Amino acid sequence: MQKLRNQRNMELLSIYEVHRVQRNLDQKPKAYFMVADQSPSNSEKAVWLKFLNQETACFRGIENYSRLFNMPVFYLDVQRVKRGYYTVKMDSICKSPKKTLKDEITILYMNKLESVITQRPEYWLWSHRRWKIEKASSSK
Repeated sequence: MQKLRNQRNMELLSIYEVHRVQRNLDQKPKAYFMVADQSPSNSEKAVWLKFLNQETACFRGIENYSRLFNMPVFYLDVQRVKRGYYTVKMDSICKSPKKTLKDEITILYMNKLESVITQRPEYWLWSHRRWKIEKASSSK
């Protein structure tokens, strides 16, 4: 995966490297693609939202980085047309992150994801562990 992405001038980073790399880069235009399909390991640091009719822990990462570096946020909707053929639609989630309320970007992102899944549930990876953690009892 790393070799394939490097051939296309893409760099695969750990979430722990993004902050360091972003601070040290030049001013050339660039885009960051963040995969937000995981479940946070710490239920107390998560944003808890109703997602697909279940209380769901969500990362704040995309929101935190967009606010910190004042970068707009887009949702890339990749849909399969037929074997080997896909369409990509880019929707704006937030153009001015510093003007949003706390957790607003995360809520907008999760609402968009839920809408996409509801429209075409057969393409969502139902086996991933989105609901593997429970909400801390003190915050219920």
